[in-house]
Amino acid sequence: MRCDNYCPRYGEPQENVTHAIFECPPAVQAWELSSTPSSSQTFPTSSIYTNMDYLFWRKNSIMQPVDDIDPYSWIIWYIWKARNDKLFRGIDRDPRVSVRPGTMQMMQYLHLHMHKLLKKHKP
Repeated sequence: MRCDNYCPRYGEPQENVTHAIFECPPAVQAWELSSTPSSSQTFPTSSIYTNMDYLFWRKNSIMQPVDDIDPYSWIIWYIWKARNDKLFRGIDRDPRVSVRPGTMQMMQYLHLHMHKLLKKHKP
């Protein structure tokens, strides 16, 4: 089976996971609209490992964990879903949809509720 590696949203000739989630212009816009501190020197970068390290550990030296209200797994999921909608269904999703207030409030509620449950049931 032949597979094209181009970016369906931006047309880059070589797409990889880092490009799709962190470097593609619609993904960059989604991250900029989130409350995640970012700059071209620290986040996002061309390394998936550096980006994940930043999101889950290093960013805590920039902002207090209690102020960190971005549920990253949801943002990544929305970015990937928008990519797949474009690739498989031809639907363009506005990056603002993934971080719009209602969506973010729901994700933040689920994120906080999940943390409360984990703390409650910690062995």
